[in-house]
Amino acid sequence: MATLTEWAPLGARVQQARLGRSLSQEELGKRLGIDRSAVVRIEAGSRKISVLEMLAIAEALAVPMAWLVEEPTPAVASHRAALDEKATAAEAQAFSAEVALDRAARDAELLRRAGALSPARNVPPVHVREAVDAQRSALDIRAHLGLGKQPLPGMCDVAADLGLHVSVTTEEVDGASLRIEPGLGVAIIGAHLDPGRRRMTAAHEIGHHVIGDEYSADIGVASSRDEREAAIDAFAHELLIPTAVVATVTGDTRTVLIELAARYRVSWSAVVRTAQRSGVIDADEAQSLLADVPVRGEIVAVTGSIVPEDLTPGSTSKAWAKAVMQALRDGAISKDRAVELLGDPSLTVADLPDPVDHSW
Repeated sequence: MATLTEWAPLGARVQQARLGRSLSQEELGKRLGIDRSAVVRIEAGSRKISVLEMLAIAEALAVPMAWLVEEPTPAVASHRAALDEKATAAEAQAFSAEVALDRAARDAELLRRAGALSPARNVPPVHVREAVDAQRSALDIRAHLGLGKQPLPGMCDVAADLGLHVSVTTEEVDGASLRIEPGLGVAIIGAHLDPGRRRMTAAHEIGHHVIGDEYSADIGVASSRDEREAAIDAFAHELLIPTAVVATVTGDTRTVLIELAARYRVSWSAVVRTAQRSGVIDADEAQSLLADVPVRGEIVAVTGSIVPEDLTPGSTSKAWAKAVMQALRDGAISKDRAVELLGDPSLTVADLPDPVDHSW
């Protein structure tokens, strides 16, 4: 990627990052230990910045150094909105999504250039116009993954099998995805979401990926959406828990739905809505069930176990971990970079092997 060589564009990046983090010039100055007037000059491009100052600015604004000094991924750049001093909370959230997604894209491109990460091949083509198309496509993807109607395993691995590499971010975002090239993309999921919502958001981003959307940012998956987004939503629900699975529910409906929600690791609202679509319950029953969300103790009583969380901070797919280790063995990345890419907070450089010496 091209690197910025002039101070004015760099100053503009600093300003946009400050606005995206909802900081005033004075507040940023305090974080940096400089006067507001110095911040004004930096943003205007009339003050040079040393490397150490650049590092301090990146840390103060919680953005990667690369975000400040390198040109963004084209798909991200095409959707980047200029912020002003009156930036809304939604605009700030969109900025957070962009920063996290840009970081993920740079990481994936690094491994791609190192020859350690390749696009997924032979993924079934998906053509979605309405909900029924989306549901059919989700079942095709399930068949491609060899899962039939079984519960999906960890969503990082599911997505990676389709060429989408998911990372869980502490940024206050729901989800966003970016296609780097056909068969290769990245997605981010907000760690603050509840477990069922994280999996639904991941399924939603998988929908965008397999359909071929270049860029998707969801500022609230439950917000109003157009017909295309409604179709993507239908795809995500069918991918997580097929309607045919719920259509056979008999007996104590609530108890059976609790068991299905736990087994398929979906939210209560997702399994209830699926039951309504399948005709097992009507709209009134659905509203009654939605108002009676089971507590964790009820889930344990029905299933006999605690449902394991998916998409926890630091989660990666097996394919991503193997790619990082291959890049490390080949000497394409350092041990410190490998630890960063693997995302496991318990991992240190001492746990990693030395790169293979190819000099001989």
